Amino acid sequence: NASYANACSYLAEVLAQQGDGAAALVEAQRAVVLEPGRSYHRVALARAFNTLGRRDEARKAAELGLQLADNDNDRSNAERFLLFLKESTRYAQERAQHETSQKQTSACQAGDAAACAQILPDLERACGDNQAGPCAYLAWLYSSGGGLAKDAAKAAGYVERACVAGDKRACVEHAWALARGEGLTKDEPKATAALDGLCNGGFFPACTRLAYLNVGKPNAAARARVKALLARACEGGEQEACSMAKQLK
Repeated sequence: NASYANACSYLAEVLAQQGDGAAALVEAQRAVVLEPGRSYHRVALARAFNTLGRRDEARKAAELGLQLADNDNDRSNAERFLLFLKESTRYAQERAQHETSQKQTSACQAGDAAACAQILPDLERACGDNQAGPCAYLAWLYSSGGGLAKDAAKAAGYVERACVAGDKRACVEHAWALARGEGLTKDEPKATAALDGLCNGGFFPACTRLAYLNVGKPNAAARARVKALLARACEGGEQEACSMAKQLK
């Protein structure tokens, strides 16, 4: 029945769900021509436009469908589709931003200074919000001297902030920098205390670094401590500690 508009709109919706936007558009437009004042046909047209990737036209058709709605069912149908459009658009934008960010991050890691400059404000903002990952990443950027000029003081500052934000590995790196005086005033006793606390807390990379701090000391007590620390770290799964322990035998 070529004059039955509802059948045309329903067919348009089925075709749109199957991904055939072009065929759906033909049927939806036919329904709109037959009954231009019906909300249902306008929303079917919006679905066809959306399937074709014509989002602006889809939104306008759905908005007109909402204006034409004269009952709860039609109003709800138009509102649901408009909400779907809004959420799908937001998701597409977030996905595009994420992909762009990943590309910029990869380029920065490869030494692209321009890419580093682009992601730097977001990293600093996230670090300022006490997010450990961005703080640790900033520390790495400033210590590696790839996309950003080397700055030991900034690297130490960011690794400390990552530690405060809860990154135990960053705490180990901060203690190591403190012990060696890299980017901050050297304070081996404070560094030793920090590593000792982490090691006793079961974070085995700290035990390995603590062993490194003691390995150059000539006294027997220090040597025994090194062996004990390495044995503990090795048992905890630290392969570096296992290798170092073998060399000391």
